[in-house]
Amino acid sequence: MTDEGIPTNDLVLEGDLVIIDAAGVVRLRLDRETGSIFGHNSDGEVVLRWQVPGNNLSFGGHGQDGDLTIFDADANTVAGTAQAVLHINSQTGTLRIGGSGVDGRILGQDGENTQTFLIDAGAGSITVGNDGQEGTIQARNSSGQTTIRMDAENGNIRAGGGGVDGDLLLRGPDGALRVHLSADGQRMEIRDPDGEITAMMGGDANIRAGSNGRTGNLFLFPSDASNIFSDGQASIALNGETSNASLGGSAGDGDLLLRDTGGATRVHLSASDQRLEIRDAGGAITSMMGGDANIRVGTNGRSGNMYLYPRGADDIFDNTQATIELNADAGDIVLSNGDCAEEFRLATDAAVEAGQVVRLTKDGGVRATTRAYDSRVAGVVAGAGGLRPGIVLGRAQAGETSARVALMGQVYCWADAEPGEIEIGDILVSGSRFGHAMRASDPAKAFGAMIGKAMEPLACGTGLIRVLVNIS
Repeated sequence: MTDEGIPTNDLVLEGDLVIIDAAGVVRLRLDRETGSIFGHNSDGEVVLRWQVPGNNLSFGGHGQDGDLTIFDADANTVAGTAQAVLHINSQTGTLRIGGSGVDGRILGQDGENTQTFLIDAGAGSITVGNDGQEGTIQARNSSGQTTIRMDAENGNIRAGGGGVDGDLLLRGPDGALRVHLSADGQRMEIRDPDGEITAMMGGDANIRAGSNGRTGNLFLFPSDASNIFSDGQASIALNGETSNASLGGSAGDGDLLLRDTGGATRVHLSASDQRLEIRDAGGAITSMMGGDANIRVGTNGRSGNMYLYPRGADDIFDNTQATIELNADAGDIVLSNGDCAEEFRLATDAAVEAGQVVRLTKDGGVRATTRAYDSRVAGVVAGAGGLRPGIVLGRAQAGETSARVALMGQVYCWADAEPGEIEIGDILVSGSRFGHAMRASDPAKAFGAMIGKAMEPLACGTGLIRVLVNIS
């Protein structure tokens, strides 16, 4: 031991330690003043620098990359990088942690030594955040604006912003796009393996399902359903193939409720009650169909009326166009057409037209009259002058030719004024002209041959006049 306290077997230098190779090139130098170490290549250039002031370590350059390899205790060689558990490769700019039986982990801690993130190669996971610290992952574009953000505090994932819209693309094993959530298109698309859209939500606030070989259906299940792929457990089903809507099932009966802007139910279609209810704003039923196979219209301050319109009507709120009216207040059945008719089979080879007078034949059919005061007169063929029958009784047998013969009421009839001028109120009987009526000038002969009374005059010739039919 020297006087300075240095062991006598130590090598003590008062200058720098310099090691020179056979060519006289400095390869290693230990600086006396700073304690720094410098390594040189064969050209004398510094490729390793460990500066004690600042505690900096740098290596590489001058044509050589600098790598850092760290091995665990089980390594049997430090040559190469295969058994290294940490390898920093400056040539590729990569950091490898783990390997050789060791899982790689990167831990981040805050100033209180609390772990705030963990990259765990063994579990294949990245954990960000911890007690008192929310986990946030941000991705920014070249302008430094955040375009993707995952925020653990509020459970949000945000994509887009900074001048770009955010899309979420989900692909199948073959790389085909199967789900596309588009911010710019404001919609979510479901695609088949060929890339065709089979369902879409959004795009003008619509929900579209089906097309391109796929049927669009919507199934809604109750909370106690056990299998979401069992269509029979759905309490509401909309079928795009059959255009059917099914409500109800094992979860309960299906009802359809239509409400007004005030929230009051105005229309109620009930499966359990088997009826359709129409309600006023106060909730009182004003009409109902069903419930013991009944149709009920009116009550609670509303009159119950029914209007039936012909196909030529153009305004369903114009009551005058209705051909049949059931008026509950008046207790009336109003038929706008003019007569009560019955269908008769035409006699063999007979042909008649609306407005002609017909008679009964021996075979039970009818044909046009051809003689005056015919006691077999049956009535007038209805439908002339646009005046249709109000009531039609009976029906001819299938395949038979028939005529609707007015038995009573108003009807247009072909009349002949040559035997005598016809005035309003004249009794009419069959004439000798084919299918025409004439004025009865002989009351005795008119008994049993009367067709009815004229409601319009006919001074001469032939023509259609309105007649009040009263066969007697």
